[in-house]
Amino acid sequence: MRRSTERAGEIQPMTALSKRAVRNQWAAAFAVTALCVSCAEDEDAKSGPRHETIPVHGQVLVNGNPMAGIVLRLVPEKEHEQISSSRGRIVTQAVTDEEGNFRAFTYKTGDGAPPGKYKVLLWYRTRQRLSGENRKSNDHFKNKYADPETSQYSVEVKPDDEGPIVMDTINLEVTLGR
Repeated sequence: MRRSTERAGEIQPMTALSKRAVRNQWAAAFAVTALCVSCAEDEDAKSGPRHETIPVHGQVLVNGNPMAGIVLRLVPEKEHEQISSSRGRIVTQAVTDEEGNFRAFTYKTGDGAPPGKYKVLLWYRTRQRLSGENRKSNDHFKNKYADPETSQYSVEVKPDDEGPIVMDTINLEVTLGR
């Protein structure tokens, strides 16, 4: 299976440099997750008990191939179903690994999502080095999957579900762009 990553606007085979970039992306995702977890640990003390979560996981493919670093966000289908805490809205999200697999998290890694009906939003950004600065690039999917009004992907998490929700594989057919 051929894996690829974007570099200078082209799709090229994975090289040692691009593998390092993927590792750096994973390190950044881990750091964000760790920060979210440490913030969430204080949540009980500040806002009371957490909402029940059910594990949700699945796989995302791009043109039939797995890709690391795709961000997924589960957004309630109806605005009034938005779950809040004393710190604001509660967000459920995930990041794909090198095999395209993801495990959604709300409070801590892999804990899942609170019960509800969700639209699944997806985007893929990389860091670019411009004039000595690291900057996030725009969504390489050109925001095609980032709007809850037009998202064709959804998942329902039911309160009585036991065990994890395994979503159908999401296969995105896209031309990666800048």
